[in-house]
Amino acid sequence: MTTHPRRRRLAGASRSVTAPVCIGLMIALAACGSGDSDTSADPAPDSAAAPAAESSDPNAPAPDAALPGEGLTIGFVAVTNCANPTICAVLEAVKAEAEAAGAETIVLEWGGASGTNPVDAMISNIDQLIAEDVDALGVWAVDQNAASAPISRAAAAGIPVFTFDNTDVANTDIVSSVVAGRELQAKQAAEYLCEARPDGGTVLYGDYGLPIPSLQFLKEKFEENIAECSGGNLEVVVYQNATDDVAGARLTAEPALLSNPDTVAIAGYNDPTSVGGSQAAESLGVRDDLVIAGYNLAPDGVDALTQGRLDVSWDFQPVVLGQIITKQMIAYVTGEDTDPPPVTVVWPKCYDVESIAEAPGNEALLESIRAGEDTSLLDPDLISTGEDNLVPGDDLPGCPEQS
Repeated sequence: MTTHPRRRRLAGASRSVTAPVCIGLMIALAACGSGDSDTSADPAPDSAAAPAAESSDPNAPAPDAALPGEGLTIGFVAVTNCANPTICAVLEAVKAEAEAAGAETIVLEWGGASGTNPVDAMISNIDQLIAEDVDALGVWAVDQNAASAPISRAAAAGIPVFTFDNTDVANTDIVSSVVAGRELQAKQAAEYLCEARPDGGTVLYGDYGLPIPSLQFLKEKFEENIAECSGGNLEVVVYQNATDDVAGARLTAEPALLSNPDTVAIAGYNDPTSVGGSQAAESLGVRDDLVIAGYNLAPDGVDALTQGRLDVSWDFQPVVLGQIITKQMIAYVTGEDTDPPPVTVVWPKCYDVESIAEAPGNEALLESIRAGEDTSLLDPDLISTGEDNLVPGDDLPGCPEQS
């Protein structure tokens, strides 16, 4: 690969835009002052040059060194908006890393308004960032096929494109992709439940009400792993969460529990869905009979695990994911790394009720980024790179042993 020639903007500028499609684009521009330039004339031939002025404060900081992203604008198209705390943590990490590197960010979110098609919104947002002439573009696509044409338009405009949660990058206009390792969660969640309930029974699985490919993949892999590790003793029954929240999950989990009195466990595509199942089980007086697994560990999930509504969950590692893709974009445009791995997978990390106190939390990780730290170094064993979709091996860190 070769570095795309890009127009560099004024060093020191910083802009961050969050634009839900449903209400239009709102741009906030903040320019940071640069140090005064030396405009003094050369000394007269017979005079001595004046010595450089020294600060009277011995503790005064040294002048700021140039930042790697100064003059660059990073664009990012989000799959939805900050109503989802896990997605929000990814977007905040993109902004934090770009700001720490001295770059601007323009982050466009889909607001999810009634009558607004998410695919149309995604295409419109990509085209808007092409028109903005961003230096690099990150795309978290709601539909990978529909994203192909606008991604090609960006590449044709000389804008390098990086994708999020897309493993099909071979022979495309995509430079590199950063992926959440959902398959590891599907594998470890199944194995955890198989170990906890070796005598078999029904596992209720909370699925999202819309056919999102990444979530369908997660459910299918969970079902495959449950069938394998239980030898067919655990049967998966699906309940839907049409509203993507606790209330929507509880509404359908309760009749599912009543229809399946042999239920021994609950799992779901995210923590709110599993918590809704937990609340339904509590209302029916069967919570203590069940093992309940979640996913994502946004603040609501951390609280649920701490309070015992969940028995186990997996950290999506959204801050690490957002920082990595932004680092890759900046390094590529500046020529620091013109050949990033086609696919970088960040695997989720398992926590139970006892170990959740060890989790750093998204806010602390964001502060680390702002302080110039690389969050990918915290758990390097949970990061893999390769040419295409990577399958989780048994050597990856697992869950704490069950008591």
